Amino acid sequence: MYLYTPNVDIGLYAIISASAFTATVTHTISVAVILLELNGQLVHVVPVLIGTLSGFIIGTSLSMSFFDTVIQLKGLPFLPAIKSADRYSQTARDIMNRNFVFLAKDSTIRDLLDCIRIIKPNRRGIPVTESKESK
Repeated sequence: MYLYTPNVDIGLYAIISASAFTATVTHTISVAVILLELNGQLVHVVPVLIGTLSGFIIGTSLSMSFFDTVIQLKGLPFLPAIKSADRYSQTARDIMNRNFVFLAKDSTIRDLLDCIRIIKPNRRGIPVTESKESK
């Protein structure tokens, strides 16, 4: 049985549903802004935001986003969120490579030729330091 109520805007329900569905699948809230820009009606801001936020909350609690699923299916490198606070206290010194080829400011031609012989062919340059101790 089809029931028509003249006071109900069916288009508003379609916009809210589209916004909630897209927010659920993609795990993004920016969908609300895009739909409100396309719609142009500021009267629909609250219902669209409520639909988008409810879809976002339900989607993030139940599954991965569409983009994360595609990355996982294609076998691409996936960077999960950093959960431990230990990573935030690390500095570049903790993870840098200390064994590398370099030239000091007072290096000789022989040092330069030795560096060229040692480095890999796809390397584009050789670092130059003030002295051998300051590497």
